[in-house]
Amino acid sequence: MDGDISSPKPTLDSSTTPELLATMLGTSYGKIKYFYYGRSGSRTASFYTRFEINKKNGGMREIYAPNKQLKVLQGRIASLLSNLYKPKKYVTAFVKGTSLYDNAINHTRKSFVFNIDLKDFFPTITFARVRGLLISKPYSLDPSTASVIAHLTTVNGHLPQGAPSSPVISNMICASLDRQLNSLARQHRAQYTRYADDITFSFYCPAAAKTECNTRPFR
Repeated sequence: MDGDISSPKPTLDSSTTPELLATMLGTSYGKIKYFYYGRSGSRTASFYTRFEINKKNGGMREIYAPNKQLKVLQGRIASLLSNLYKPKKYVTAFVKGTSLYDNAINHTRKSFVFNIDLKDFFPTITFARVRGLLISKPYSLDPSTASVIAHLTTVNGHLPQGAPSSPVISNMICASLDRQLNSLARQHRAQYTRYADDITFSFYCPAAAKTECNTRPFR
């Protein structure tokens, strides 16, 4: 039966034009531009509801929640980008089937645990960084298409916490950082994980006691 044959999932690549992207998102390019150009041609945040929540370590976290129509588009963009980005095992946030528990379990039974939070994680991921990421290898999207995606997924020039597209984009942005920090961890027989803006290293013993460390098992 024809109904049993699934159509191949659309995939972003260097041949994807803004018009084709719009088709993938189930809309038209003209309608897409409505979300990032006002009548005067200027950017607007009118499609978001802004509010603040308490951070776990004090201070306030700024949340931008997109309206229903933009949220649908961002969700579809997130799906398209997820087909391009495959997270490594040390990336434990915003990954299907993983949770904070999966991050913590990597550091159990260790003698020393070092944890840091990246400051202003989402606000430092700018429009330019998102666009630059998408036009660079390994994604190599058409610059015009990358610009459209960056427009649809940023507000006031940065990635908004609260948009469904922000998690996968933040992980894609951090891919190079993750590789470098994981390599550093392996050099020192440490375990590395990142849960969003929460970076953790764990060791069996301090770096000064390398001889003793080398006699202990490391998983």
